[in-house]
Parts: sequence; structure tokens; C-alpha cells
Amino acid sequence: MKNKIIKTILAICLVLLWLPTLNVSSQTESEQKYGEVVALLTELTEDKLNNLSEYELISMIVYSINEGIEEIQTLEDDESVKVEWINELEKEGLLRIKNILLEIDGEEIIKTSNNADGSLKEDIPREFKNALGTAESYLKFMSFSKEGLYDQLIFGKYPEDAAEYAVENINVDWNENALKSALNYLDFMSISNEALYDQLIFAGYTPEQAQYAIDNLD
Repeated sequence: MKNKIIKTILAICLVLLWLPTLNVSSQTESEQKYGEVVALLTELTEDKLNNLSEYELISMIVYSINEGIEEIQTLEDDESVKVEWINELEKEGLLRIKNILLEIDGEEIIKTSNNADGSLKEDIPREFKNALGTAESYLKFMSFSKEGLYDQLIFGKYPEDAAEYAVENINVDWNENALKSALNYLDFMSISNEALYDQLIFAGYTPEQAQYAIDNLD
């Protein structure tokens, strides 16, 4: 009886030791590359590479994200898996950029919500102004749909009403953003117009905006 119990315990221990290996091996190549890039971003943002300015650091983050996306595109995972981890990588990069921008002088973040004399518009809550400034900063580095930009602001911990204010008041041509997004996708993958249209819809663009992008590709 004791021998059976000992054998059972040993078997359980072996299974427990084997499970972590199983979990690691079940990771897709895209997920592993995502983890590598995130680790690099963490190193960049924590160390700040000595005397780099915030904008130089942002440029390095954007470069690292683009490099990571290009490498994911060369992997043998399914296209849907690659797109999933590319989207996650973009979100991670934008979150890091947002945190850096919040460290910069508040005037830089909310400058578009100031009066002509430089004073703050008191009738607009500060968090609304910050959300608008953050949204504008995001669009300097990446193209978003209205829905995607809203979701990114929510992901950045802005309240729903502040995120809504930002996307409704930002000065942007969503059709042109859809076209830029389409061109960005084509930089990293070769896909049909139909698949590209579906990807734009998945990214939150309206059918009209997605069709505009497809119709205006070179």
C-alpha cells in the first residue's frame, strides 16, 4: 500500500515538473517574439539610455515595435495569430509612449486645449484635455480608427467620457487614417484587398472608411 502511494506521489510530481515545459512549448513563435520585444521595451523605458531625450526614447520605441512587427511577419504562425500579436505589440508600444508623454511638461500634452493667450479653458475638465492631448500624441506615431483610438485611451485608464471627448474633438480625417493603416499593413504582409478590408474593419474602421482605403491604394 505504501509503495502504491509513493508511486502515485512520484507520478504527480513528474506531471507537475512536465507541465511548465508543456506551457512553454505551446507558445507560438509570435507570442515569444512579442515577449522579447516587450522585454526590450522595458529595458529601454527603465534605463532611458542615459541622456536620451523623451522624444529620442519614443523614436527608439517606435523603431523597436516596427522591427518586432517585421520579424513576426517572417514567422510561420497562422496569419490570424501574427495579426493578434502584432496588435498586442502596438498596444504595448503605445502604452509606453503614453507614459513617457505624461512625464513631459503638461503644456506639451494639453496645448491644443489652451486659449489663444495660453490660459487653460476652465470649462473643460483637465482629464478631458489630457485625453485629447494624449490622443493627438498617439496619432503622431500610429494611425487609428476612431473606435481604436477610443479603446486605446480606455486602455490607458482614461474614463469613458474623457475618451469620448477626445475622439469627438480631435482634428483628424478618419478616411486618410484608414488609408495609412492599410499601407502600414501592406508594408508588413502581402494580403488580398478583401483580407485587407476585413483587417481594417477589425481595427475599428467603418465599412465606408475601409472601402475608401482600398479604393485609394496605389
